[in-house]
Amino acid sequence: MARVTVDPLVSLLVGALGAALLGLLGAWIQSRREHARWIREQRLAAYLDYIRLIERMPYLTKVDEETLAFIDSLTASVATLRLVGPRAVFDAGVALSQAAIRDAGFSSEPGIERDPKMAGFKTARDTLVAAAQRELGIRP
Repeated sequence: MARVTVDPLVSLLVGALGAALLGLLGAWIQSRREHARWIREQRLAAYLDYIRLIERMPYLTKVDEETLAFIDSLTASVATLRLVGPRAVFDAGVALSQAAIRDAGFSSEPGIERDPKMAGFKTARDTLVAAAQRELGIRP
């Protein structure tokens, strides 16, 4: 029976290569986790900013500087939802913006009446919150 000998240098190199590959794999996994955590934090911040802004919406009876400034802020906030969130959250944000504008008494669409009970706003807000919670992995 022939005995096979392995050069100690080859053993050392194979071990070092294996350790390096495992280290790279661990670093890659950690990087992915940190990126996912960062994305989640960015989404949470965007969702919170949007919800806080929309809930402070003034009663819009005329087009003035305050109204235009608010609509600009709202548009920017919705754009952020589009950048950081999935389509379901963005769509829910657009629907909430439309309901808020309608329920606050301002709409460029003829025949759209203000809803004094804000039922459309409340339903749209609940839809957005549910979509955001699903995306963030938050159980209500």
